[in-house]
Amino acid sequence: LPAVHVLASELFMGRFTLADSFHIDVHTLLPFSETPERQTDWPGTELTVRMRGIAVSPSGQYIAAVMSDTVGTRQIEVLTDAAAGGDVVMTDFREVTGDDLVCLDDHTIAFSMDLTGVNAPGVEHLAGAVVAADLSVPLAGGPLEGIRIDVLVGFEANEWSGVDDVHSLAVTHDLQRLAYTYRGNIWLYDPNAATDPEQVTTGPHPHWGAAFARDGSRL
Repeated sequence: LPAVHVLASELFMGRFTLADSFHIDVHTLLPFSETPERQTDWPGTELTVRMRGIAVSPSGQYIAAVMSDTVGTRQIEVLTDAAAGGDVVMTDFREVTGDDLVCLDDHTIAFSMDLTGVNAPGVEHLAGAVVAADLSVPLAGGPLEGIRIDVLVGFEANEWSGVDDVHSLAVTHDLQRLAYTYRGNIWLYDPNAATDPEQVTTGPHPHWGAAFARDGSRL
């Protein structure tokens, strides 16, 4: 799953060659260039089987990715772009369940997460959730314990299987609304509205891959 850095009109694509580390190729979109403008090596990924999805922070400084190993265990890593050094900043969140994630700002990512093994106040009744993780502390060189996690949309045990229940996350360019696919239908979440998420699609066939118009008026 590639990612677009809208402000710079750049396309970020993961690339893998056997026995080498993963690379992030950055292509210019306007006009599109088949030759990467630059390449960022992702250190320590020689034994990583799959890079499932990537997201780029609004400033372009950080790249976040969902990785998986030979037994399918997923985790999230955050890397600085080549222009900022190309260093892995943090590795965490083995509870991530989806293939993709989105950046809500330069220090916050949203993704789906299994909560069945998480012992934290306020989530005891939840089996899974779409969460927002504030990475300000580890990105500044602090400990992973400084990560703050907020539940955006929670799911109880009868609503959650733990296997790709939520995926295909998309966010408006003003970062105010989130769309996601849950069990085959697209839902819309507005953190500023005092209402539950709105189901956008119905029907016998699954829907995924939602995207917002640049001004957020269409989905």
